[in-house]
Amino acid sequence: MRFALCLALGLGLTGCSFSYVLPDDDPVRPSTVDPVRAATALLPGYAYPAGDTVRVATYNLEHFVDAFDSPYIRNRREDAPDADALRQRHALFVDALRELDADVVSLQEVEGEGLIRALVDSLAPEMGYRFVASADDADWYMNVVGLSRLPLGPLTTFADAATPIPGFTDDEGRSEATDLANHRQLADDEYARPGYTITLVAAHLKAGRGDRDEAWRTGQAGLMHAWLGQRFPQPSEANVLLAGDLNAIPGSPSFAALLNANGAMGPVRLTDPLADRGSDAWTHPSDAPTRPLDHV
Repeated sequence: MRFALCLALGLGLTGCSFSYVLPDDDPVRPSTVDPVRAATALLPGYAYPAGDTVRVATYNLEHFVDAFDSPYIRNRREDAPDADALRQRHALFVDALRELDADVVSLQEVEGEGLIRALVDSLAPEMGYRFVASADDADWYMNVVGLSRLPLGPLTTFADAATPIPGFTDDEGRSEATDLANHRQLADDEYARPGYTITLVAAHLKAGRGDRDEAWRTGQAGLMHAWLGQRFPQPSEANVLLAGDLNAIPGSPSFAALLNANGAMGPVRLTDPLADRGSDAWTHPSDAPTRPLDHV
């Protein structure tokens, strides 16, 4: 893996990306022993990108909505956005996509998959983003959408699962749990090249700096690692990237839970490729970054 770029993009948007260099062969999970991938097919006319590198980015678009008022969403930002400002934001997003030129983009705070498909298809069809994955919430507008030039496997969403908020109880003394915000975690396989698969977890975890927010994110991390552990009981079989606005500062309890360096949450352990970059890895706020909230 090679650090490529950690960005602060306009309009208060934050993002981070790096390039992932594919190995010469795949000792991890070749398609010949992956029955799910073996059961899929390439769409007619599809050709894998040239080269041996996949560039992955995460990009928080911050209250990114379309021009239409959904009857199922009650929020002033979605109900009646400023039309001129909206057109400008949409155009700047497409400009930023061209600058990033990433193969895979994890997007957060997006109203839905339909908006992203419409913008890419109408304003940037040459970018080759044929594949889109999402699990949009029916009555909220801040969702996670995955945009990819690479064929995808089946989508897994954590939307309907409730996660604990460890160490916190409600007014009646019951252990706290929540199913809010878990729709903002999803995972799918990115078929990067013939015989080479990357499992991508795209996420936008609970925001906030308080102890309860930390515990909430830790519960979300536990669900992710439980799923990864079920999927990859042998760590050597796991080839995983986590990309998103994780709202977790390196060194914090929730960030430690996401990395799972001690294996307490399951067999899959993650590493931070930007750990030694210091302020180069800060992403928020975008006009003068002081904190690393967005991670790959």
